[in-house]
Amino acid sequence: MLRRFMTQPAGGAGAGAGGAWLSMLLVMLMLLHQPVQAQTTCGFCTFNVSNGVLVKTVGGDCGTNCTNLPLSRKGISSIADGALTASDLTSLKSLDLGGNQLTSLPTSISGLTSLTDLNLYGNSLTSISDGFFDKLTGLTFLNIGYNQLTSLPTSISGLTSLTSLFLYGNSLTSISDGFFDKLTSLQQLYLSNNNIYCIDAAAFASIPASASIYITGNNASLCVHPSWPASVQYDTGLQNCSDIPASA
Repeated sequence: MLRRFMTQPAGGAGAGAGGAWLSMLLVMLMLLHQPVQAQTTCGFCTFNVSNGVLVKTVGGDCGTNCTNLPLSRKGISSIADGALTASDLTSLKSLDLGGNQLTSLPTSISGLTSLTDLNLYGNSLTSISDGFFDKLTGLTFLNIGYNQLTSLPTSISGLTSLTSLFLYGNSLTSISDGFFDKLTSLQQLYLSNNNIYCIDAAAFASIPASASIYITGNNASLCVHPSWPASVQYDTGLQNCSDIPASA
């Protein structure tokens, strides 16, 4: 196709047309190689990503119409001071930062107390501070799947309004006893594709029996407790914990 566009007729008007096509093609190629600035508008505010940094370029208070801020797959590696502040985002319900390259989270996000949905899926987070979610008690949906977390912030265990919690695809090895005890509204819990080798017998006791719980794709030494709800989905072939000698 490229060769056909670049071939010019031998003469006459066709030669001029061929030159025009070539010029247009070169312009198109130049545009394709220009850096694309990812711009998102929310209420009165405009957000841009420049060299991987999320900045707010327009607006102070984003207004009551800024309820959903979709920032997934924007190439964000860091967030500038003042880009996501609680005083400017008082009506924000949903924040999607999935599929970026974040290695840490600014504390300003932990102050967005109006949030109900927070998606941090598919970044490069290795840790989240223990108290990060202390003020985000209105969250009903939290996705921190497919990061590089080896442990979970304890503040997640206090998010009593959560109905969906996605923790899959990290590097978790165990779940603290009682971690889910207060999450009595959960309907979806995804722990799959970690390296979990130990989950307590009573870990899911407070979660509604109707909830979907997935623990597939974890350490092969993980055993299944008979007391777990029937809704727990696990790999076939896992040993029953009651069959393992106490000294093992």
